[in-house]
Amino acid sequence: YNHLNFTFTNDMPNKLRGLCIGNDIYINNQTNKTISEKIVTISEEIAHFETTIGNIIDQQSLMNRKQEHLARKLGGERLFTLDDLIRCWQNGIRAPWDIAEELDITVESVLATIENYRNSLGVRFRYKDYCIRFISDMNVRIKKKI
Repeated sequence: YNHLNFTFTNDMPNKLRGLCIGNDIYINNQTNKTISEKIVTISEEIAHFETTIGNIIDQQSLMNRKQEHLARKLGGERLFTLDDLIRCWQNGIRAPWDIAEELDITVESVLATIENYRNSLGVRFRYKDYCIRFISDMNVRIKKKI
């Protein structure tokens, strides 16, 4: 993303974790204290750059909320792919907090991304050579197809 300019600042309203204006992405240091929080916010703001049209700060508008949801979904899925889930599972890394630590993202992002996968793909689906089953946020089963 060489065409994007990233600025880490303390001079943003606390309600904003990040902000994308054109090719400029601002990350709020006050609300993103850890590296993991910054990584998640950067990914979301890149997704805003790729998908969002106009100013969506006012979340009372349904269209703005939909654009916010899409950017969060895409940002999370970029950081926590189904391949990552399978790799973690194969290595015995199964709890959301352990997955978050392995991937240097937040637990909230792991849980939200699992929920997004469940909503878009269903509680049971096939991916590559695997059958993935989302029983709950804390209980995922993966089996290699024979």
